[in-house]
Amino acid sequence: MPVCDCFSFRLYSCSRCSGITLVEILAVVAVLGVLATLAVPSYNDAIARARVKRAAEHLHALIVLASQEGQIRNSNVSVSIDTEQWCVGIAQFPGCDCSASAGAAACMLDIAGESVAQRITSEEFPGVVISENFPAAGTSFNPVRRTASPGGTLVVSAREQTLEIRIGLNGRVRLCAPADSIFPGYAPC
Repeated sequence: MPVCDCFSFRLYSCSRCSGITLVEILAVVAVLGVLATLAVPSYNDAIARARVKRAAEHLHALIVLASQEGQIRNSNVSVSIDTEQWCVGIAQFPGCDCSASAGAAACMLDIAGESVAQRITSEEFPGVVISENFPAAGTSFNPVRRTASPGGTLVVSAREQTLEIRIGLNGRVRLCAPADSIFPGYAPC
């Protein structure tokens, strides 16, 4: 029987010659590289969708809180939106400064005798952008009529992934997905 040479190609099998060749390793690395190249864009889109979803749900909850606090306190509660500073806040007076964490103009509500900041900022949601179409960069909820004045839309987006928070004149606050967005579980806008 001939001596087994692992570097020669023979038609017979050699039990002593086992292992992985350099060509096989390069083929596996090339296949993994192609798979990684295909997976990275969808991975980035998934991260963007998660960030938009989280930001939109937090903003939606803050706006719903404003409408409910108005009814509890029996006074108007206003939502202030600053797209340049990327912040949204609520207070019992219109035009509060959502970029300020304290002070007379800051977005605060008295809770159990203490002033508590009621705001969401871009620091919590990197890579997410907001825009709005309210006439006065915000709205106020009337507790008696349970209406909002004015109505409008707050748009939350990142990497072409978008969710909208719509506030109707009837005081209804909706979180929805535009027709060109892919967000399962959200009603279309």
